[in-house]
Amino acid sequence: MSILNIANIVTFIRLLVGFVLIYETIVFDKVLVVFLYLVFLGLDVLDGFLARKFNCESVFGKNFDLVVDGFIGFLFSFVLVVIGIIDLLFVYLVIPAIVLLFVALVLGFKKMKKKTFAPAKWRKINGAVFFVIPLLFVLGIGWVSYLLLIYVYVSRIVHLRELLV
Repeated sequence: MSILNIANIVTFIRLLVGFVLIYETIVFDKVLVVFLYLVFLGLDVLDGFLARKFNCESVFGKNFDLVVDGFIGFLFSFVLVVIGIIDLLFVYLVIPAIVLLFVALVLGFKKMKKKTFAPAKWRKINGAVFFVIPLLFVLGIGWVSYLLLIYVYVSRIVHLRELLV
């Protein structure tokens, strides 16, 4: 299967949109940042849809999508912290969530069995929450992000409990 397919092309376009998003975040044109972020997220949904529709899912495509998500998501959040849109209190609260996720992954690999990991819909919701959080800070309603962070903690703790049983 070729790595040059419609889904991977959309992911590449999403990477380019992500770089423009990072630049505009530094300049901080709020309306343009929100628009570009929504385009970035929309293209993420589109590339997955196209991969399934045209049966061009591949290991490369899944990893390319994951790397673009992580790279642009990290840069976007990092820039928001540096320019003072996301406060450091939130960052200090997120670090334990990341540690919990890492512990869950390590335990999950040790006890790999059929239904060890959270259902796909739950993983998608958790992923969507992490994408929504920076946008809420840009929109000036970062306090909602703290509520979403509580959701993430609860879901990770439930997931860890499932792994340990």
